[in-house]
Amino acid sequence: MYCFIDESGNTGLELFDPNQPILYYGLLIAQANLDVVAEPLLKDLRRSLGVNLIGFQQVLHTIALQSSARGRVVRRITVDRQTEFNGAQGELAVWYQKLRGHETSMGPGMPTFDYSHMPEVPPTFTPGDASAGLELVDITLWIEAGDFSEIEAVC
Repeated sequence: MYCFIDESGNTGLELFDPNQPILYYGLLIAQANLDVVAEPLLKDLRRSLGVNLIGFQQVLHTIALQSSARGRVVRRITVDRQTEFNGAQGELAVWYQKLRGHETSMGPGMPTFDYSHMPEVPPTFTPGDASAGLELVDITLWIEAGDFSEIEAVC
């Protein structure tokens, strides 16, 4: 399994900025490495549009759930390079990696959190324009958020 993660809706450390009320994380899970498979398909599209077409705790949990449900090993986690977020994301991934095989109570009346399927591979931080998978996550985020301004800007 190959996992691609990107965020949208926040431009920096101002997490409580009323102009940016929602932070989205996009997660794309594929059986093939999209940086290899989709890159040739996006190369011409990038050139013709002249634009880079191109999210953490819950994302890692979703990756673990999907890995378990599919009976597949996570081979790579590609995360959009964002200076403001990547240090904390990498640290969180290392903590979760060390917690593999443990279950933790989330509090009275809450379910337990099962870390047994957390990915063993650390995230790879890659610029969005260097990963076809990250570009596809961005497109999905734009569609989900109803933000077509990036797409309309090139039409």
